[in-house]
Amino acid sequence: MGALFLSIAGKNMKKDTEKIIKYINNNKITEEGDSICVGLSGGADSVCLLQFLFEIKDRLKITVKAFHVNHSLRDEESDGDEEFARRFCEERGIEIKFFRYDIKKLAEENKKGLEETGRIARRQAAQICIEEGFASKIALAHHINDRAETVLFNMARGSSLSGLKGIAPVNGNIIRPLLCMTRKEIEESLKRRDIIWRTDSTNLADDYSRNKIRLNVLPYFEKYINRQSVKHISAAASDIEEADQIIRELAEIKSEKLTVSDKEEILIKPEILNEKKLTAGYILMGALKKMTGTLVDLTRGHTEDILALMTKQNGRYIELPYGIVAKRVYRGIELSKKKSEENESRDEAVRFTKEDTKFAGMKFNVRVFENTYSADAIPKKRYTKWFDYDKINNNCMIRFRNSGDYLITDKEGHKKKLKDYFIDEKIPKEERDRQVCFADGSKIIWVVGHRISEDCKVSEDTKKIIEISVSKERG
Repeated sequence: MGALFLSIAGKNMKKDTEKIIKYINNNKITEEGDSICVGLSGGADSVCLLQFLFEIKDRLKITVKAFHVNHSLRDEESDGDEEFARRFCEERGIEIKFFRYDIKKLAEENKKGLEETGRIARRQAAQICIEEGFASKIALAHHINDRAETVLFNMARGSSLSGLKGIAPVNGNIIRPLLCMTRKEIEESLKRRDIIWRTDSTNLADDYSRNKIRLNVLPYFEKYINRQSVKHISAAASDIEEADQIIRELAEIKSEKLTVSDKEEILIKPEILNEKKLTAGYILMGALKKMTGTLVDLTRGHTEDILALMTKQNGRYIELPYGIVAKRVYRGIELSKKKSEENESRDEAVRFTKEDTKFAGMKFNVRVFENTYSADAIPKKRYTKWFDYDKINNNCMIRFRNSGDYLITDKEGHKKKLKDYFIDEKIPKEERDRQVCFADGSKIIWVVGHRISEDCKVSEDTKKIIEISVSKERG
């Protein structure tokens, strides 16, 4: 009986190995001569990834190394993770680099959350490994469950196709060879090899949106909807990734006929209205990226506004992020940068990094603290507001209004166009273009001096509060 068990385990181990090799080859994840450095936390995922790559390194003709980041958050537990990583690599003769960061101190200094600060530290450690020539590629242990979690997270936040493809197997020098395995398969594979791993207690805490999806949503799907839900979501993400690429390539081809570019302007021809809405959106995003160099803060709402402008009379225009103006002209829509004299009379948008920030003669003073206050303590002042710290990310901008801006007006997530809000509040038309807004993409978090977005308010579930008070800039 024991011999039979060992035989089955051996076959399954071989099956696991061939599955990983096939995935790596099909997605061109590694190349001969690569020096691969695995981010080894000590958890099941990273241990499994390092073990697999170590087993197949000769077949792939690669070198395998590792790096470990000690976040100094869990005292003896963190030190135990580091010691585990050291022993694991010593036993196999794997070269490893160690990094140590005081994440709590860095988070306080930079006014960021612990989760975000830890992610930044890991990215920095990985970048050091690349820059110092320790590795040519960084291998991360994301798996099928992670991809499904990311898809649902991005979908809930309002992403289009680019966000619904989730995590990619290759992104520059970052590779993810385990995206063909589920968390359960990873743990079973380690058990077959009689390999232990460490459990990070913070992954069991129901504190963050992603943890809520990981611990509550995905298990619910598998228990009550379909046992293969996670695999199906991940498979759909792979299809979406391919569809995204196909539409992107199609949009590039069609863009040659539907747009005309010169050094300072891009003309969008009226025939773009004959295209499917999704294709037209890709064409417009491509044109906007050509002018700005980025798609940050550019949303589906902006492309829809541009298409709507095509049906308006000549001379009508809308203002977009990065000083872009879309104007209806005889030949279609003209995208251009605002003239320099216009830019001089109007402040540029500035990114809000949860630190004191200056904009348009105003100073945004920031204070961060734990939520130990009752609802009665929330300030009612026009220029001092409290927000849920975890709802404010580093993509937020302080700026003037843009086309497509909206507010979340209730707990059900209903939206109101900023333009309609101005009308309802009887804000004079001449003041609207100079109204300072605190924004996350097209969502207005705070119309400074007026209301804030319902979904960013402090509640009994808020862990940490960020207070923003606005005063006139001195000097």
